[in-house]
Amino acid sequence: MVESNKIYDITIFNKYRIFSFYNMFEFQTKKILPILKIISDISSRLSVYKENSKSLTRIRFEEDEKIKILNDIDVLLIHLKELNFNMSTISVEKLNSSFEGREPCVIINDDIILIEEIHQRVIDELSLKKLLVIDSLKEEYYNPKGSIFGQNVLNSFPSCEFNIVEAGNCFALSRYTACVFHLMRALETPIKAFAQKLDLDIDNRANWSEILKKITKSIDRLDNKQIKEKYHSIVAYFPSIKTGWRNYTMHGNSKFTEEETKAMLEVCKVIMQELSKHFKED
Repeated sequence: MVESNKIYDITIFNKYRIFSFYNMFEFQTKKILPILKIISDISSRLSVYKENSKSLTRIRFEEDEKIKILNDIDVLLIHLKELNFNMSTISVEKLNSSFEGREPCVIINDDIILIEEIHQRVIDELSLKKLLVIDSLKEEYYNPKGSIFGQNVLNSFPSCEFNIVEAGNCFALSRYTACVFHLMRALETPIKAFAQKLDLDIDNRANWSEILKKITKSIDRLDNKQIKEKYHSIVAYFPSIKTGWRNYTMHGNSKFTEEETKAMLEVCKVIMQELSKHFKED
């Protein structure tokens, strides 16, 4: 068996990863073209022998030629398995078994038909791989290395990570209403952390109106004027978000544009960063 020379990191094409046009060029030149070249070389060798022996159904050829073909088949199998081209792999394994199990230095017409089938199967499997282009201006939002709202937000509200990540992904993929939906879900935790800071007993099923009313009343009862003013400035964000964004999102009455969603991302970022300075979830 010929050893694989892994000249290209195929893991870049795992699901949900970003790669560039240059990566695609590398992929084509270092993976796809070698596969097609090997198939073409095998086909050419077999076809030459067929042309030279038109009247025969069993064609003899040189032993060293058989060794070259088997080596090419080994390399081809390595490439196809790395790409998870399963149907192409099955066809190549059939060709390999056919050669190894037959008397030395003989090919038959079925071998040539099979190599043509392998070429078409590779083309078919390539056509099944779908690509999605992300606007370069939105790339920073898609599965970022750090949080799009900053690490302090995640430190204070770790359970928000999923919805923050999904909000960024949805924005990058132009799924704007879904982005706002995840932003509204992400805000649930800091609002409840705010209420807990004020020693309020909040039912998990309580809606925003109920929670905000309790928070506002509790702030009004505070003695510390500085804290009171700070908390009022924080809670002031939420009624407008609730009326202008959350109600429409949760009840399916509206769709959001890119501009509206980008603004909501920025507002939520500011709010959650401010909340993370004062509150933490339990």
